[in-house]
Amino acid sequence: MVNVCDTTSKAPIGLLSYVQQGYHRVEVGASESLFVTLGAKTGVHAFYNIFQLGLRWDVVEQTMDGQTQEAAYTTWAKIRLWLGNCCTFGETYLIEYRSDSLARKRAQGMDKRIELDGQLKCTFDYQTAGRLSIYGTPV
Repeated sequence: MVNVCDTTSKAPIGLLSYVQQGYHRVEVGASESLFVTLGAKTGVHAFYNIFQLGLRWDVVEQTMDGQTQEAAYTTWAKIRLWLGNCCTFGETYLIEYRSDSLARKRAQGMDKRIELDGQLKCTFDYQTAGRLSIYGTPV
C-alpha cells in the first residue's frame, strides 16, 4: 500500500509511492468544473500517484413561500486519485497519461450521496523556466 525508497529502477506500485530521487510535482489549476484545484504527484516517471483536491461553489436562488430569497452558495468538494505515466521530450516538453478515480460530495444541504466516476486524460506540459511549467489537455 505504501512504498518509500531512495531510488528504484522499476515502477513502485502502491496507493502512496514516495521515491527520494524520483518524480515530485505540486500542481495548481482551474477548470470549468472545478474553480480551484491543488494536486501533488509522487513516484517515478514510469508510474506515479497524483492526489488532487478541488473546490467549486455555485450561486443558487432559493424559493420559499412563493418568494425568491437571496442567493445561497452551494459548495462541491472533489477528491481525485490518479495513476500516471509521462514521457519527456528534451528538457522542456512532457506528455503525461493519467487515469483516475473521482469522489465528489456536495458539502452543504441534505444530499448525502457521494458520486464516483473515472476518466482517462492526456496532458501536454511545457516547462517555461526553472520549476515552473504550463500544462493543458484536450477537451
